[in-house]
Amino acid sequence: MRNNNTEKKPKISGEGEKILGIYRFMLKENLTRLEWEQDKFKIRIRRSSAKEANTAKTAAKHVPAETQAKAREGLASINSPMAGTFYGSPAPSDPPYVKEGDTVSAGQTVCIVEAMKSMNEIKADMNCRIREILIKNAEPVTAGQTLFVVEKV
Repeated sequence: MRNNNTEKKPKISGEGEKILGIYRFMLKENLTRLEWEQDKFKIRIRRSSAKEANTAKTAAKHVPAETQAKAREGLASINSPMAGTFYGSPAPSDPPYVKEGDTVSAGQTVCIVEAMKSMNEIKADMNCRIREILIKNAEPVTAGQTLFVVEKV
């Protein structure tokens, strides 16, 4: 049996040391996002707050109260299948995929969620009318988070 107190931790040096220092700073200052650039070194770190972590863990198991209430009104939702960054259009200069009030068909792309540099098209799973867009462009989203409130048509 190994004694945990005698196990050697890997030595971190160079850029890893910088990153660890930045992360420790984030923890100390209670920051959830940080971007830092110096010469050719650029880093963007995002960590979940305790509230976000709990939300992400339970999102798949529990439907948010807001969504439950809207469902009782005959409304449904389109949720993010993953954590990432929400984009409402294919490119910054392009028009949005959908606007509030638009009617969309099942299988139609309604937005993109970028995760790990991969652009994932999010599609409507039913014919519906977009009643409310809950996320602004380029905002981070968590897995299971409601992106759109929709009305089945």
